[in-house]
Amino acid sequence: MASKKTPQEWNHAIKVLRDSAAEFPGMGDEVLPLLKFSYDSLPNDTVQSCFLYCSLYPEDSNISKEILIKHWIGEGFIVGFNDMKEACNHGYDIIGTLRLACLLESGAYEDRQVKMHDVIRDLALWIACECGRKNDKFLVQARVGLNEAPEVEKWEETERISLMHNNIRVLTETPRCPNLLTLILNNNKGLNLISDSFFKFMHSLSFLDLSYTSIRELPMEIVNLVELQYLNLSSTPIETFPDKLEKLVKLKYLDLRHTDDLVRIPFETILTLPRLQVLDLYNSKFGDWEVEDWGGASLGKLEHLKALGITIKSVPALQRHFNSQKISRCTNYLCMKECQGLTSFPLLSSSMPSSTSTLVNMKYLNELRFQSCIELEELTTNWVVARKGENEFYSNLEKLYLYHLPNFKMVTTVAHPAFQNLALVSIKGCNGLKNLTWILCFRNLETLILNRCKGIEEVICGGVATIEESITF
Repeated sequence: MASKKTPQEWNHAIKVLRDSAAEFPGMGDEVLPLLKFSYDSLPNDTVQSCFLYCSLYPEDSNISKEILIKHWIGEGFIVGFNDMKEACNHGYDIIGTLRLACLLESGAYEDRQVKMHDVIRDLALWIACECGRKNDKFLVQARVGLNEAPEVEKWEETERISLMHNNIRVLTETPRCPNLLTLILNNNKGLNLISDSFFKFMHSLSFLDLSYTSIRELPMEIVNLVELQYLNLSSTPIETFPDKLEKLVKLKYLDLRHTDDLVRIPFETILTLPRLQVLDLYNSKFGDWEVEDWGGASLGKLEHLKALGITIKSVPALQRHFNSQKISRCTNYLCMKECQGLTSFPLLSSSMPSSTSTLVNMKYLNELRFQSCIELEELTTNWVVARKGENEFYSNLEKLYLYHLPNFKMVTTVAHPAFQNLALVSIKGCNGLKNLTWILCFRNLETLILNRCKGIEEVICGGVATIEESITF
């Protein structure tokens, strides 16, 4: 840098550093090889692959740990798990290893996010491109303001493409990319058209993320992606699915959460997918299990299912769900939506059959949501505290959402270890609520969100409850 004399020279140097530090004089020959020692010292190939994958996210971005781990699972970096909790624990362990090696750092919210330093990101891209020998192996243009996709000629030799967080609206070309494994297009919120021929020459594609786009229907050619293992259409206005999904014989992860317009899915076909491990329909419009005339219990036909997100809209469907031990055990995300006749919901019970106790039966439930259940008045717990020496019950519930429940009044609860992981309670449009004194029993609560609850008179009734620890909101 000492040779730079004029403002123009310095401005050019700054641009090169911002665009790609690997192209800066001395970086590829001297600096990056030295930094590579940290990568080479990582304990195994899995951790190394997870590190390189972080370079697909936008420069200087806060990366959600939860989403990052889901992507690692979808890519097949994390395998051999019995349930999603086990897989996520493995993911958090990898994040800890990368942070200890100073290859990742804390994000804006330390407990939920990580960041990758710009130079470390360039190191990851340099290594992924075989130390600069094959610069077209990774094509990463994430959050750079693209209005259209890069020229298809740039796709030909690429293995992983990330165009997330741009302004791409249509994909009408026919790229020939026989080596492409990963295509990430999420958060192109205006993307509403993918031509029928777009996927025609992507025979190796195994990971496709179209979440947070405006896609309403998929091109038929998608069913010919026989290597596809991960498909994410969450938070899109997708309405229907193409037929012949049974051709996706390697599909392991199907994410359809927050699909407010999804009215039809070929479930008979989905039930035949031989390798499906994760099916997420949490907070989807699709929840009419009775109409399908087979009921949620038929999900038990998915032999390898390990994680389930589901939306349920009736009490009978909920009861059938409880009655299936395998499916209840797999349930990580449960949304009760527009459920007629539901006045009380059993969170925890020792006096009732376990099949009607949500947290007992759904041991791995992470997220529970009630939305537009207009008759719901309370969530109940009826638990006899275990005597010394008896096994206590613990759950994995971390998030509770109560949305648009006009008659909801309270959670009748006790300070039970089952709620020790509950960190977030979000309440919106519950005008029957007078106070929230019951939240004092959630001893580890970190975040309380209260929005448009017109009946609230006070948050905590003074002097009616005692807590041993302070709660921060």
